[in-house]
Amino acid sequence: QFSFEINKSAEIEINIYTLGGRKIKNIILDYYQAGYNFISWDGKDQYGDNIANGVYLYSLKAIKDGKSVTRIGKIAKYQ
Repeated sequence: QFSFEINKSAEIEINIYTLGGRKIKNIILDYYQAGYNFISWDGKDQYGDNIANGVYLYSLKAIKDGKSVTRIGKIAKYQ
């Protein structure tokens, strides 16, 4: 689950990558209100397969009025 806080309502897009830089998942752009928000992810790649336990990178992009801000971070998946 991704949690984030935005100070203005915006469209949010999340991309998840391996440490080698291969994109494994794009969480579809959706509109979120200002404040604290959550986006759930089932831990599966773009083909619906479970990804391996480990560390991944993600980029979270907020888009509003043609401008965008991107944040990059690390996530760990384990079961």
